[in-house]
Amino acid sequence: EWQGPAKYEPAEQIKVLNSVMQQDPDFLLTAPTDVNALSQPLKQVSDGDTPIITVDTDVAATEVRLGNITSDNELGGKVAAEYIAEKIGGKGKVLLINQAPGISTLDARQKGFEQELKKHPDIEYLGVEYTQDDPNKTAAAVGAALQKDPDLKGIFAVDTLTAEGVATGIANANKADQIVAVGFDGSPSEVEAVRKGTLDALIVQRAYDMGALAVEYAVKYLEDGTEPPAQELLDYVVADSSNLDDPEVQKYLYRAE
Repeated sequence: EWQGPAKYEPAEQIKVLNSVMQQDPDFLLTAPTDVNALSQPLKQVSDGDTPIITVDTDVAATEVRLGNITSDNELGGKVAAEYIAEKIGGKGKVLLINQAPGISTLDARQKGFEQELKKHPDIEYLGVEYTQDDPNKTAAAVGAALQKDPDLKGIFAVDTLTAEGVATGIANANKADQIVAVGFDGSPSEVEAVRKGTLDALIVQRAYDMGALAVEYAVKYLEDGTEPPAQELLDYVVADSSNLDDPEVQKYLYRAE
């Protein structure tokens, strides 16, 4: 059984979690919406003898879960920075768009991106804009950034909705030819943005593999007590206009259905 909040925020997810736990599940697979806010609620779950695997995101109190399956998020940020640096010739102004601080995966992507940019002294990092995973706010932030720095050369958006907002902001400003924009994930709208040129590349997670592995590990644990790895890090597929139709890329792009 799958449940989730309509909005990506801790308070809403905790309500769903409390409801789910009334059904006394044998195992819980969860993607925490906040590294700290979900630690105590998930501790209550594990203290009640329901084993947990966190998928994609994680919590600070790692002792509450058996394992975590996620992408190597620092690596994802590093790959995005490398892509932008190469495409802009190693010089120019670069901006990062994030959802909010405190989400483990997004914090790690930002960290990897910022660390890689330090290796490129001629790139001026303009810092991070937090837009609460709202595409409209993100599009407005891109417009404001271009007003302040009309020579902006690169943008990294750390998840699906920020990437969609960046694509809209670039289209609204008619700056697709000026800005190298890299998004994360591979939603249908992001893929369409790559085809249109308002996004240049996507760092696509192996999301299907995460879910499949989580179920596999949960079943093994329930059958014979085999514990999952404390953490399993998956790599990425980089999708751009040169390989979007490659079957090895296509199988990792997200489906609308």
